[in-house]
Amino acid sequence: MTKEEILKIIEAENINLIRYVYVGFDGISRGRVGLKDDILSTLEVGMEISKGVQAFNNLDHLIPDGRYGPVGEVRLIPDPETFTVLPYTHNSALIICDFQTYEKKPWEACLRTFLKGIIKQLESMGYFAQCAIEDEFYLLKVEDDEFKPFDKEYYSSVAGMDAADKIIPEIINSLQRMGITVEKYHPEYGPGQHEIVIHHADPLKAADNHVIVKDAIKGIASNNGLLASFMPKPFGDKSGSGAHLHISLLDEKGKNLFYDAEGNFQLSPTGYNFVGGVLAHLRGLLGITAATVTSYKRLSPGNWASAFSCFGPQNREAAIRICGCSHNLNLEYKPMDPCCNPYLAVGAVLAAGLEGIANQIDPGETGVEVPPSEIEPKERKKRGILRYPNNLGYALDELSKDTFLAKVMGDVIFEEYIKVKRSEWEAYMAHVSDWEIRNYLTVF
Repeated sequence: MTKEEILKIIEAENINLIRYVYVGFDGISRGRVGLKDDILSTLEVGMEISKGVQAFNNLDHLIPDGRYGPVGEVRLIPDPETFTVLPYTHNSALIICDFQTYEKKPWEACLRTFLKGIIKQLESMGYFAQCAIEDEFYLLKVEDDEFKPFDKEYYSSVAGMDAADKIIPEIINSLQRMGITVEKYHPEYGPGQHEIVIHHADPLKAADNHVIVKDAIKGIASNNGLLASFMPKPFGDKSGSGAHLHISLLDEKGKNLFYDAEGNFQLSPTGYNFVGGVLAHLRGLLGITAATVTSYKRLSPGNWASAFSCFGPQNREAAIRICGCSHNLNLEYKPMDPCCNPYLAVGAVLAAGLEGIANQIDPGETGVEVPPSEIEPKERKKRGILRYPNNLGYALDELSKDTFLAKVMGDVIFEEYIKVKRSEWEAYMAHVSDWEIRNYLTVF
């Protein structure tokens, strides 16, 4: 989008405020707000911001051991292609930003730039990816001073559609006005839980869409007196919320490189090697794609969220589900939820898959057509079907040992991301929960 086109939209839509947005290591959308009169200068030179913004965790604490703090600045550089009016706000628009140094070079801690680098690597190998992130979320209301599901209807029920008939159409209409292509919608398994499916795009746009969609849904819910929560497991006895990552790999003519009519599961050798690469690095990837303490309460057998390092056709209990058929075949990476940083998550999964292709990594005997929990433990171990790390601390240990991901991410992103996430885990471990008080205080 050109500067002239942006100015015309600002005038036509009576836009007064522009949100300059980025997503930090913590997965939270943050940014600055500028006035419309400054849009041209901001597009040209960006907006100053402290380097310390990449040292915040999702508890809104500045980590004590990070390399960034109160000294030093970088610039938020708006990407004009992401400019969009926010119809649910009072005369505001949004632009997603990259980080640059004052020398106009990409900042080493910019995760959106990291994803751009992986896309360049893809293209240098003759590949073009299409991705989509399917977000699940809960609509919650306050009742008896507690957040409770907005409705109590069943999975995919018409009653569930009716219960949310005021807010869901408003969300979909707003997304479409913002240039987001909505494919379909349905009430999810949990009461008050919903899923809106967004059309696939190139990896960068898919990650941008994820950011825009999440913030839009939360904003529209707030306008309606509700809370939209993308927390992976907001209720212990109800379904968790994922952000399933769908990936297709194409050649320059648009041929689907994952599909082979003669292949097992209709998966090509390229597809098998891509799967092999992802599974080889899955334990480390979890520290990126399942990025909160609560993420691991979702990733357990029987939750349709995946809990074992395996793949299979239409298998919702596998880490990688082979979706679709024929030329529409794609791979769905299951152990990802909406709290991750989408640029880091998409880039890391793609990088692992590319390494699988480059080194012809065989996924071995991890292809399954049944829930992996139904396979005998000895047989699972023999076939290399491993249970996931069961908490964020364990996953970060696995990420710390993955030399490939360390190289791909670079020293700064790799080290600082782990510090941020480790600080969240340590804060959780230091907290004494109500469950502990209830069960231990008077017994011992």
